[in-house]
Amino acid sequence: MNAIVWLLKIAATMMIVGTVTIDIGILLAWLGIGLIEGTWSAFPVWIVLVTSFASFLNFLIASFLFGVSQQVATSRGADKKDLPLDDKLSDTIDEGWTVCLYLAKLTSIVVPVLLAVTVAIFFSDLKFLLGFHKGMELNAVGKPKEAENWFRISIDSAGTDRIAIARFPLAGSMIREQKFSEAEQELELVLKQLDEKNDDDQALLVYVYSAMSNCYMFQNKLPEAELWTNKAIKVIEDHPQMFGLRFRLIGSYKQFLIPEAPPLPVAISGLNDIYMLEKKPDLALTTYNRILKALEKEPKLTENDIFDELERFEDQLRRLPEVQIAPQIKSAIAASVDLAIIKCNVKDAAQFDRDFETYKQKKHVKH
Repeated sequence: MNAIVWLLKIAATMMIVGTVTIDIGILLAWLGIGLIEGTWSAFPVWIVLVTSFASFLNFLIASFLFGVSQQVATSRGADKKDLPLDDKLSDTIDEGWTVCLYLAKLTSIVVPVLLAVTVAIFFSDLKFLLGFHKGMELNAVGKPKEAENWFRISIDSAGTDRIAIARFPLAGSMIREQKFSEAEQELELVLKQLDEKNDDDQALLVYVYSAMSNCYMFQNKLPEAELWTNKAIKVIEDHPQMFGLRFRLIGSYKQFLIPEAPPLPVAISGLNDIYMLEKKPDLALTTYNRILKALEKEPKLTENDIFDELERFEDQLRRLPEVQIAPQIKSAIAASVDLAIIKCNVKDAAQFDRDFETYKQKKHVKH
């Protein structure tokens, strides 16, 4: 009998504590989203309505369980066996209602205190994550100026171990706003925090070098852009097995944020964006042959991999008049055919041409 009483009390207590905790969580979410988004209407009203209804039902059920446990413990239930069902339910709920209210009040005090202590302990981490998340979100919807303000909030609380990843997207926002000098300064500060010998820094280093290249390319400083692109390529060549960037989220917990660096052929192709601005199709062809050599070393090379690079090369060259690029495209196709025959079991140039046309048609349908 005592076991049944304790099981009923435990079940009812868990329901009350869980219900109050969820209610507090919903309230904090509503307040938090309202403050962050600047409008209270951003939080779905239906969640509040459903939660309120579910909380009311949980209180009734928990009160009923407490009432039953008291009746079982004192054998009072036998006295009410002849009462109508609705009177039995009402009396049982009334017996447990006082206990439910007491537990709810206690939980509503303890949970906020625990949350306040947790926030105080992890305040810097939460501030960093909030600024970083909002900045990335605003960047994604084309609002770099607003994103910049949030990234500065994340920088203020990043700490030495996260300052590089906090500054990098800030520099990206500045590039979008065409604040190139300021972006260069931020990227230089990021580079001071990175070490190529550190496995966790290598992927971010590639992206920083590429961002620096873009920064100079947008200013039409093409020799500097080429220099930084080659630096990114060298890191990928020197560390072919590099991992993505892993950074500390909260406490000591770490998570991967930046993916692995782009494949070597993709990184090399960045040079051709520069060469096209310089109107140097012959140099672009030399770079494409370098890309094919990189592809040749891949153990599981497919024909589509070659098509990806060939199409990218053709798109890059077509920024110039057709008469200036026809020989280079012809040479690139011939070199691609040779690689496909050697590595992908393609029969001849005719089969390659048919497969390439099919590849472009399928890609066009997808887009």
